[in-house]
Amino acid sequence: MVKLNLYRTYENTAYNRREFIRVAINSVINSTLPEDEYEIIVGQVSEGEKHRLYMTSAVYALPSIYKPFRITLLEAGMHGTPSAITGEGGQTYAAPPNRASLWAKPNPKDYANTITTLLTDKELWKKLSQGAREWAQQHTWNKILPKYEKLYNEYLLNV
Repeated sequence: MVKLNLYRTYENTAYNRREFIRVAINSVINSTLPEDEYEIIVGQVSEGEKHRLYMTSAVYALPSIYKPFRITLLEAGMHGTPSAITGEGGQTYAAPPNRASLWAKPNPKDYANTITTLLTDKELWKKLSQGAREWAQQHTWNKILPKYEKLYNEYLLNV
């Protein structure tokens, strides 16, 4: 079963995010998935459920146009779940396109095509799954915090 993890979708002033998701996902379902082969999860879930979904989802879909940084992309990557992104900014750092994610133009048709590609191209999915895991492992707290500590200590010495 393919799980399309659409947890925490948001409204956007530029256009209605829920409508964007509805159109994109209906397109994916109609072109790719038999009726009994998918489950769509929309809305907030518990921390434990979130990680279960990452482990069992084929794709993590984050359709936000701009977010400074989304730790959820790294969380999905830790579980080997590649992402479909549309945004700029921190999203492309948290899940680099063609390494841990596929990037789509921010419109439902292109986004649906990106998700469909992740669901149907098994070799690409394997490559991005491995890349997402490796990228996320480089950004764990135990690797990032020492860098911040060093930066703050250097700053304090120069104040």
